[in-house]
Amino acid sequence: MKKHIFTSLLSLFVIVGFTSFINPHTVSAQPVEWEEFDIPDYYNTIAYGGGVYVVVGEGIPMYSSNGKDWKPSETEIPATLSSIAYGDNKFVAVGVDESWENPAVYLSTDGGVTWVQPNQPLPPKEIGYQRAQLSRVAYIYDNKNSKGVFVAVGGNDPQGISDPNLPYIVYSFDGNIWVSSATTPGVGSAKTLAVGYDDSENVVFLSTLSTSFGSDFFQSNIIMSTDNGVNWNYPDNITGLDDFQGKSMSYLNGKFLLGGSIYDEDENAYIIYVMSSSDGLHWEQHRVGFTPLAFAGAFDFAYGNSSYLSLGGIPIYSYDGQQWEFFTPSFNKSTNSGVYPMQLIYAEDSFVLLGDSENGESSTIAFPKISETVSSLSKPSSIFGTRFCSAGVTTFCRPQNGFVNNNPLVNIYTELLGLYQQLLSAMQGQNS
Repeated sequence: MKKHIFTSLLSLFVIVGFTSFINPHTVSAQPVEWEEFDIPDYYNTIAYGGGVYVVVGEGIPMYSSNGKDWKPSETEIPATLSSIAYGDNKFVAVGVDESWENPAVYLSTDGGVTWVQPNQPLPPKEIGYQRAQLSRVAYIYDNKNSKGVFVAVGGNDPQGISDPNLPYIVYSFDGNIWVSSATTPGVGSAKTLAVGYDDSENVVFLSTLSTSFGSDFFQSNIIMSTDNGVNWNYPDNITGLDDFQGKSMSYLNGKFLLGGSIYDEDENAYIIYVMSSSDGLHWEQHRVGFTPLAFAGAFDFAYGNSSYLSLGGIPIYSYDGQQWEFFTPSFNKSTNSGVYPMQLIYAEDSFVLLGDSENGESSTIAFPKISETVSSLSKPSSIFGTRFCSAGVTTFCRPQNGFVNNNPLVNIYTELLGLYQQLLSAMQGQNS
């Protein structure tokens, strides 16, 4: 199975995916030139550390010093890895083993060249449960206690559909010995993970839980740890929004960010929100606007070049973490099926996005710095006399800074969206 790597002649950006919601273009008379590179296998997650990019997923990990030229690791990993973090001069990747029954952790101390399992087995899954798996891992150095800690979160999956998911959370101070965390009684699998510092420089870990009963899916409250992942508890309903589905969480530039959405039945659309907090307890609500799609859960925020960016199915950006705008990225697709973004990071003065194509191929792509591309979106264009909105799939463009968007493609999209909503409402009326 072949993967694709693209690099820009302007600067570096890495990505994998299957939609055209990928990279923003500058307003320029010249198109961005891309160079394609191939890498094998399927990958879920990317990390940067010690001057090296590493991707892991299924099979043999890959590593690269520049995001363009990739080499296979010397170790084939019999597991499916879903998250990777760098800290304490090592990469730590987590997921589920080849039996799909037990959690898995692998470590590399040589930049992704070789991988080993921890010295001791991981804590077992919950008794009576079919599977335990890890979905996210993070590392932070605790300045007050002068030590670093890895924390990994996931869930115990039940045997029957009537039983709920339960959290599976572990922590380690060296990556080799992992201990079960204590959680306040509750249900749900931990899907997100963010770690940072509060206003007093105390380390704070945050996660969101989700659970399912049969075909019904529920998103529960935020859980928090303030003792390096040893104990977790449920704060009050700190977001202050009923029916809010928090799907993506990050700690960037001194603040926690939580992205999500609320379904509005009257508008037959989703309201996108980004929450921000300096301590993980007190949150501010930042409403972005309506979209036909919910905020997706597999995407983190990234910060660099004085810009915040998220490609969580609904591409949004911000300069201050409070005022957010939709934008329309465009991408020179390598396949007809396009690219589906998986994970966004910032490294070596560039945003790097890992994704997966619809036919199972992966890609890494380089493109201009977001400080250049985003700034172009908030200025009037000499072509349209409005904010630039790239062609391709022109979604979620709206007026900004008092400019009226005269782009005919945007007007067509807006009209089509309105017709779609009217048709859907009519069909629902007939069914009722």
